[in-house]
Amino acid sequence: MILQAILDAMAIKYTLNHYRKKNDSIAVKPVDESTLREYIDTYCGVLNDSFSSLYKVFVGTIYDGEGPLRVISTKLVEKTKRMDVPYILNGELESVLNRLDEQLIEEMSPSIYIRRNLRRYSDDTTFIVKPNQIRYWTQSAALRDADETYRDIMSSMGDV
Repeated sequence: MILQAILDAMAIKYTLNHYRKKNDSIAVKPVDESTLREYIDTYCGVLNDSFSSLYKVFVGTIYDGEGPLRVISTKLVEKTKRMDVPYILNGELESVLNRLDEQLIEEMSPSIYIRRNLRRYSDDTTFIVKPNQIRYWTQSAALRDADETYRDIMSSMGDV
């Protein structure tokens, strides 16, 4: 029931608002730190519940930035190392994200563009790169992304 309430609230607050107001919608505004923290809490919560290890948990990190893309990462760590979500400031990251943003946009026709999201797995760390708009970092997006990450992990282990 809680899951359905999250999905309903996100649909009304962001999807319907974006449909009605287009570029004036709150859904296209830059994402803030509290929204990213909610996203990470939801994303890691689903993965922790799905894998339910006695010894390891997923924890998240927010990377600061004001450009067209935002980055978070999650890492599988020993439960004893569980910590608050750190917020990392990195000046070099901004220029890398600006270059990456150009590569993630694909022109389908003269007036239609697709902007790709990126999920990169490296050892026990997952990096998620998405546009700097609230609609990409909602709790409902975190639920979908966690499901896709779970599927990717299980596929890599040969269980799917």
